[in-house]
Amino acid sequence: MISRVTNDLTLAEEAGEVNGFVGWSAQSASGLLYFIHDIDLDLKLIYDCMTMYERDALNDEEYIKLYYDTNMAMLNHGGLTLITKPFFSWAKRLMKTVRDAFTKDSIDRNPHDCFARSEKSVMSDKTLRTDFILLCKKHSEVESLDSINKAYEIIVPKVCHARFGSVFRQWKAENVIKHENVALRTKLKAGADKKRKSVESATVTPGLATAKKARNEEAESDVAEANVNIENMTC
Repeated sequence: MISRVTNDLTLAEEAGEVNGFVGWSAQSASGLLYFIHDIDLDLKLIYDCMTMYERDALNDEEYIKLYYDTNMAMLNHGGLTLITKPFFSWAKRLMKTVRDAFTKDSIDRNPHDCFARSEKSVMSDKTLRTDFILLCKKHSEVESLDSINKAYEIIVPKVCHARFGSVFRQWKAENVIKHENVALRTKLKAGADKKRKSVESATVTPGLATAKKARNEEAESDVAEANVNIENMTC
């Protein structure tokens, strides 16, 4: 899977997302069929017509040039599934719809139901569904509209969940760092305030004992600041 979650992708990164998310989704759905006693042959025909193995794509110069992100080769440990040329433009539009539907801002605005809202938005796109139906009728032997819709309602949510999950993981990581930084600044400010009060106390109340106490408190504050800085650098 591609790790970047921004919506500003290069052509190669877009291709990587198509194959990484839509290709994976179709492969996963196809694999699940073998755990069912009576395999749905219509679904298998649909999954088969929209996917291909990387080893087959490597013999197609046009595919490698237009639809293949060579960076994926580094992530492939065998059995990488790619989206076939007839379905690629549709899958590319699907990924753009999914990216636009769910961003880090989506989580900030509706943290409790952002996943459900965004998935509903994607699934309500009638053009995506209609184009998928036309592609399946043209490139597979499946004529049943029910079977094509069933395949759509399996594949598209899988794509949503996978891509939404990537965005959420990055959002979560950034927020953990943000909260750690806030805690760090609070601790440093507390140390600085303690240090200032110690100096003021030593100035107002003369005497060897008071000055010694102020120096001790100042040293303790410095040690606390140093420890926080070390912890921050090693995180």
